[in-house]
Amino acid sequence: INTHTHLELTYDPPPIPAPQGMGPWLQQVVALTRQDSAADQVRRIQAGIRQLLASGATFCHDISRQGACLPWLAQAGLG
Repeated sequence: INTHTHLELTYDPPPIPAPQGMGPWLQQVVALTRQDSAADQVRRIQAGIRQLLASGATFCHDISRQGACLPWLAQAGLG
């Protein structure tokens, strides 16, 4: 069980390896996402939801900017 997720940070496959650990990796991912358009963010959210559904998840507590994931989670039945 993962107590929360950041669906807008979903990349499939992950573009950045994490050999230096979680902190440096997360800084790189956040820098990468700041370059994205709203459409890019929606594509990442939808990819994350597909991964959740494939894993058998039935609920998702998402922490996203301004609730960007909520309509997509509700549409997928994970809200």
